[in-house]
Amino acid sequence: MAAEYLPRYFGLRPPLVGRVFVATERPAEPPDFDPWLWISRFLAITLIMGLLFLSWEEVFRRLGILAIGGLVGFFWLVSRSRGMGMLFIVAVLGLARLFGAVFRRPQELLPVRICRLMDDQGREHIVRIKGRIIRGDVDQEDRVAVWGRRRHRTWLFRRGFNIRPQSWVLVEGSYTWITTLLLALLNFWLGWKLSTVHPEWFF
Repeated sequence: MAAEYLPRYFGLRPPLVGRVFVATERPAEPPDFDPWLWISRFLAITLIMGLLFLSWEEVFRRLGILAIGGLVGFFWLVSRSRGMGMLFIVAVLGLARLFGAVFRRPQELLPVRICRLMDDQGREHIVRIKGRIIRGDVDQEDRVAVWGRRRHRTWLFRRGFNIRPQSWVLVEGSYTWITTLLLALLNFWLGWKLSTVHPEWFF
């Protein structure tokens, strides 16, 4: 019998190959902790605050004492006018809601599937597939190769290869690291811009 074809993923052979003898659906669960998401939120806050600071610097540079006078006059008007005071409170609450939305994570639930595999040595393994499968599928009696990491006695599925139909099995991934990278680049630009405005802060 011809040897079965097992692909490599970034040059790595699959750490687990076996036959699925049980595949069950579990109740949907919230996404796992994503550190990139929290880093991107922090970078978003620093970017917003930095841009607001630069904008005020530019206004003050162009208008000078008029900018301070306008700010003082605005607060005096807010303190004297009930309508303006309410408007100011609404604006502050709206800003707080904006920052809250940056830190709040949507309450989405992801499907979970538990598969039990029997490898060629007769050992049983548990594989947990969390997320929407966007390519291929895994079902009972399928022989699959699995890439992932092991937590205690369970394999956390990252990708797989269904040997019988010769097709990859892919789960929808999280691309928050791309957002984090873009925000990091913008923050580097912001730091460079601040260094030109206030070089004494950096040197």
